[in-house]
Amino acid sequence: MKIKLLWAFRISVAALFIFSGLIKVNDVSGFAYKLEEYFWVFEKNFGLPAAPFVAVSIPLAGFIAVFETALAFTLLFGFLPVLTAWSLLVMIVFFTFLTGYSWLTDSVTDCGCFGDFIKLTPYTSFMKDVVLTAVIGFIFVMRKNIRPLGTEKAAKFASVSLTLVTVFLTWYCHRYLPFKDFLPACKGCDFKKNATVMDAEGNTKLHGYAVTEECGFDEFSGKTLFVVVKDLNEASESDLKTAVGLANALVGSEVKPILLISAIGKDVEAFKAKYQPQACISLQDKTMLKTIIRSSPGYILLNDGVVVEKWSKAAAPSKAEVLKK
Repeated sequence: MKIKLLWAFRISVAALFIFSGLIKVNDVSGFAYKLEEYFWVFEKNFGLPAAPFVAVSIPLAGFIAVFETALAFTLLFGFLPVLTAWSLLVMIVFFTFLTGYSWLTDSVTDCGCFGDFIKLTPYTSFMKDVVLTAVIGFIFVMRKNIRPLGTEKAAKFASVSLTLVTVFLTWYCHRYLPFKDFLPACKGCDFKKNATVMDAEGNTKLHGYAVTEECGFDEFSGKTLFVVVKDLNEASESDLKTAVGLANALVGSEVKPILLISAIGKDVEAFKAKYQPQACISLQDKTMLKTIIRSSPGYILLNDGVVVEKWSKAAAPSKAEVLKK
């Protein structure tokens, strides 16, 4: 009976961790933003310095996403069972502490466990982890009874191979945008509706978006290219040259370019003096810019307010590509 229960728990936990891990792999930047929230909360409440951790939030998020998924594979296939059981136990205890702290203090409203795909309240996240702690605790107690799914060589090959694939997917999604975009500015989403239509509480899905009245035209009418730079100081010089070059090239074409940037006055003036942008500049909230595209610079093509295409800085389009789309 215990062995059957062990198998049931192995499969269930592995499936959940694969699901959770791959969602993080799909959107490493989004998970990194959630980690940054925790870092700042811990600095405020415990005096732990946040800046050093924020500086490495992307690689840290990538490591956690890959590690979580890899543990799911080793648990499922029965590779390195003792190490896997110990790692799972330590990880779930740590996650339970985080979600419990979030629930008790209401300091972080969403754990980021399932990215933007599924939003969980702090209480729901904590109870999920409490149940998982009990289940993984049983797996830990029974760790010496975990047997490979097939031969040991097959279990090793499957675990290592799938982990390497996960590493590649993590790199690819971070560089070229998520495979599946759950953001309110996803391809096919109505950007205009999400940015302007308020709910009962007076909020929009794109909370903080400022309609670009200063540009002298309606960005939601006809074809518009948003060139998004969430922080002028974080973007490289070459990326900014590419972004401004594309925006300038589109001025006067059927596609209206707008530079959506987050910056203070002196940085904007320095940016204008150095790069000579001819396209309209619209100052926006940095957090809002993070919620529309994960790349900075990033490119969003709209047609009558609906997102037609998105590009990361690694796949920055040419004028011809934009006009073709």
